[in-house]
Amino acid sequence: EYTATSGGGAVNVTVDGKYMIKSLKINPDIIDADDAEMLEDLVTVAVNEAIKTAKFAIRKCIATVPRLYSDGLTFRGFCNGIQYYTA
Repeated sequence: EYTATSGGGAVNVTVDGKYMIKSLKINPDIIDADDAEMLEDLVTVAVNEAIKTAKFAIRKCIATVPRLYSDGLTFRGFCNGIQYYTA
């Protein structure tokens, strides 16, 4: 799992190797009904950063795995016990 934060830790997001959100935590102190756009931005930043972190880690791991398919098929497998999918 890969975690990222935004807003100085006000928003925490964890994604798995399939880029699915496993956890989203928001500090209640930052919730302001008059400024929903700020919260939307913080969530967007945290989700995008978590996905970017996951993609980087998976690509780094895949680079160490011998190519199983040379015909352009989608590679599915396990990298250090973490299931991932890449196209």
